[in-house]
Amino acid sequence: MGSHLHSRLRRLWLGVAVCAALFMAWNAWRAWQDIRNQSQERLRAFAAEYAIEWRSTLRAREDAMQRLGRRLLVRPESAQQQLDTYLLERPGVEGVALADAQGRYVARSGALPQPPLQDAQLTPPTRAAYAACLRDKTFCLGPPIPDKRAAGSWMALEYLPLAAVPGGTQVPSPGGAGRTLAGRAFPQEWLVLAQASVFPRALGLLQAPGEGMAFVVLRNDGLLQLRFPPPPHLPYGQPQRGIMLEAIRGQPQATSGMFSGVASSVNRHLVGAYVRVPDYPFVIGADLPTRSLLQRWAGQLGGTLLLFLGLFAAGSWLFASALRQLGRTERGREQALDGLRRQRDELDVTLSSIGDAVIATDARGRISRMNPEAVRLTGWPASEALGQPIEQVFRIAVEGEDPPAPCPVARALATGRVVALANHTELRTRDGRVLAIEDSAAPITRHDGEARGAVLVFHDVSDRRERQRRNERLKSLYAALAELGEIVQQHARQGDELALFRAACEALAASSLFNAAWIGRPDAAGVFQVLASAGNGSHGLEQIELRLDDPQPAIAVRAWLAGELRVHNDFPADPINLPRRDFVVAHRWHSIAAVPLLRAGRPEVILVVTSPARGLFQDDVRELIARIARLLDHALDEMASHRALQQVRQREQWLALHDTLTHLPNRNMLESALQQAIARADANGTLLALAYLDLDGFKSINDVYGHLVGDQVLRGVAERLKTQLFAGALALRMGGDEFVIILEGGKELAELEPVCLSFLEHLRGPMQVGNPPLSLQVDTSCGITIYPYDRETPDTLLRHADMALYAHKSRRGPQRSAYRLYDPAMASASFSTPDRRAELRRKIDTGDLVLHYQPVLDRASGRIHHVEALARLRQDSDLLQPDAFLRELGPMELTLLGTRVLQQALADLAAWVRQGLHIGVSVNVAPQELLAADFSAQVLAEIARHPELEPGMLSLEILETEEVLGENVVLAQLSALRAEGVRIGMDDVGSAYASLLRLKTLPVDLLKIDQAFVRDLPVHPRDRLFLDAILALGHALGMRTVIEGVETQAHLDLLWQSSADGLQGFAISPPMRPEDIPAFVASFRMPPRIARDGPAFQQRLC
Repeated sequence: MGSHLHSRLRRLWLGVAVCAALFMAWNAWRAWQDIRNQSQERLRAFAAEYAIEWRSTLRAREDAMQRLGRRLLVRPESAQQQLDTYLLERPGVEGVALADAQGRYVARSGALPQPPLQDAQLTPPTRAAYAACLRDKTFCLGPPIPDKRAAGSWMALEYLPLAAVPGGTQVPSPGGAGRTLAGRAFPQEWLVLAQASVFPRALGLLQAPGEGMAFVVLRNDGLLQLRFPPPPHLPYGQPQRGIMLEAIRGQPQATSGMFSGVASSVNRHLVGAYVRVPDYPFVIGADLPTRSLLQRWAGQLGGTLLLFLGLFAAGSWLFASALRQLGRTERGREQALDGLRRQRDELDVTLSSIGDAVIATDARGRISRMNPEAVRLTGWPASEALGQPIEQVFRIAVEGEDPPAPCPVARALATGRVVALANHTELRTRDGRVLAIEDSAAPITRHDGEARGAVLVFHDVSDRRERQRRNERLKSLYAALAELGEIVQQHARQGDELALFRAACEALAASSLFNAAWIGRPDAAGVFQVLASAGNGSHGLEQIELRLDDPQPAIAVRAWLAGELRVHNDFPADPINLPRRDFVVAHRWHSIAAVPLLRAGRPEVILVVTSPARGLFQDDVRELIARIARLLDHALDEMASHRALQQVRQREQWLALHDTLTHLPNRNMLESALQQAIARADANGTLLALAYLDLDGFKSINDVYGHLVGDQVLRGVAERLKTQLFAGALALRMGGDEFVIILEGGKELAELEPVCLSFLEHLRGPMQVGNPPLSLQVDTSCGITIYPYDRETPDTLLRHADMALYAHKSRRGPQRSAYRLYDPAMASASFSTPDRRAELRRKIDTGDLVLHYQPVLDRASGRIHHVEALARLRQDSDLLQPDAFLRELGPMELTLLGTRVLQQALADLAAWVRQGLHIGVSVNVAPQELLAADFSAQVLAEIARHPELEPGMLSLEILETEEVLGENVVLAQLSALRAEGVRIGMDDVGSAYASLLRLKTLPVDLLKIDQAFVRDLPVHPRDRLFLDAILALGHALGMRTVIEGVETQAHLDLLWQSSADGLQGFAISPPMRPEDIPAFVASFRMPPRIARDGPAFQQRLC
């Protein structure tokens, strides 16, 4: 029984011993598994944390390089300065450079290694990795390369193509040239930014904790990027073939994993874990020597073994029971841990895949979890943010306000309800960025309703908010532009620039974008004077002095000098603005733009607008400011054109009533002036003397000394009349050498006689003219009629004074009186006007009519284009000029003269054609001729009498007379002639009543500009403005233009540079007999100077 009991006890003991031994072995194995699993999980957690930190570090460096890239693209001319500034701002960066597609440095700052592709000492894998970096289109960190400045040091180059910078896509030009930076143009399609750092210190990684733990950074191409602690024999940048790389390549799609085995690089058995770095081609690995795990396992197992051995004898059964219970408990714990791990992994995957940023807190508002998007937006790494109060990481404020806004998490925890952010909320990130966000916070509650934490979800809406602000800016600007357009239309026609400037400033200052506007221009001293202003500070602008010669010019001066738009988006911060900073800040001029308003390409005034918003003047606002400037430019040009047109009209009106040579009133003013004088004489009971006078021997002066001297004589006579006549008297020039004087006052004839004798005596006598001075004797003939003794109409009074003039001219010798009074008996005398007209009619009709022809030069070809027919009458052995007989002809005589001139001119033209000369001829037509119903038929019949002629060889020149040209029958006659090919010309344009605007309704081919616009051109260059205006009008209407009165070489030199088609005058040729025309045209050559300068000038015109 005892042995059996002993046996059973022995068996029991053996059983217990075996069980204890087995339990110990199982416990040791389980302990090893726990240590190994815990270590691998810890290694994976550390690897994940390092992966996040590595990604954040690379992201920060990439963002810094992108900001540098954007600045370089905006201001490529200051590339070197920006590289230097960047290097100063980044203490962890050893050097920064611009490199081309081969990695060669274009511009550099700081210490940089030799370009990897040119460094033959680097291993082929390293150079291949850098070549791949240069081909990459995104940010790329290259493998470490030896730092030749210190043994054992390493450097790494980071590249960022400028094409990857937002807004930096480069399109090559047709010649292959790309962007020009640092003073060079590159044929490659992109450039790269390169920066170098001492490796690995610049990456700022945490050092690995103790226990022999090491960290490894592998590139996706298998090169070793980093190991801490550094490997003793294996250099960086070498291809790896270890256990970690095998595990990675065994699971290419896995984001993390475990590995174990013998590492050849350190010749040790290792246990480790790896995690891929999101968004970057790197894998972070963490490992521990297996030996350290064995030491921990042995230390943990030794104490347990001693305890079991001490208690084995006394508590083997209890130990066995506890062992069984422990087994059950351990299995339950493992199951719980596995469930928690699965939940955590699922939660991590879920949070990482959410596009919104998510932050979870505990019940006290401290951060317990955040996803990668939250890390990116806040700028806080998860390792640093965990455990921090939510207000420390999630710092928000209302847009445009400095005080922070309350975090919605606290309110959600307090109320137990979902809380949304207020509108226009901004997130202030850790790295200084300001993001517009939208978010909401919700509590996490237990089953009993108690809050155990909160979850905050938010996302970035900066782009959408910026689009909204941009749309609002554009809407306001377009509204201001539309209002300004209405203002321009309202004020441009009025010609009041100051009113336009005031209205424009008020409209701009009243818009929602600007708070002030002013317009000014510099005075003679170079100091800007304000012409108009509105808005904040407009009444204090006199405190600010802006000078063109300021060594540090203000923005308005810089815009004026550059002739283009200048802006400043932080005006108070401008150092040049320091003397005016208090004024600027007080009136909230935070952004400013200055643009010159141009006239003929030169600044006329400067427009300055300010805004209370910083950064307002971006590309869209700048473009609209430029459009506003162009709108005001157009208004200024329109005002200038309107003023020029008014001046031309005023000049035209003046010319219609005044003689351009003497500046005396002309024949057109005589009737109205005489009517008014008669009315005053009737009202006052006084006498009125009408004196008609001309200069004796004036034709001889013209013939001997030339028309220029003759013109000076006429001007001298006019000056003597102006200085001699008393107040109330009026002197007029009738044409040629004829003048009329209206004298009022006196009750008796005896009172007027001394006055008449006085001014006549003053006219007579020597006159100094010409250069060199020439003394000429001036004598006059004068006929006077007295009203009311001669109570007639103004026209009859003038004819009676004319009769008296001719009666006075007929008397010669020393007994001739100073003047001749009109006597009614003169109407029947042999020198009466009817007899004179009959005599002139007989001369015209019986062969005493002689035609001379004056050539017209074609300026483009330098050849004679046509000739003008000029009438002469034989009298004894002399030839009468037109001004000696035309005014004596009545309507019948004028019509007869026109018919005979036309017939003779066509006959001469036919003779020239038969001789082989093909030119045109122009004939003057009296206005009365046009009133005949059969005028056009008569002209065409005369042309038909000469088969050699074409209608286009004849030009009819019509005097610009409003009374005739306004008749419908005249327009019909001219239209019929023009339809048959006859050319219609308007003679003496600008010398009569008709407005130039009538030309658009007349069937006219040719404008012949009156010599009044030419006579004083060498001494009065401003007359060129009126001449050019008429020439431009004629060409715009499709008409040929001819300038008459080209009398001197000076006239010819000036007018050769005009846009006229033809030139006529004594400087080209005097009138000549018809038989001399063929030889003259065949031998004509331009004057040497004109011939020399003409073609060059024509090339300049082209």
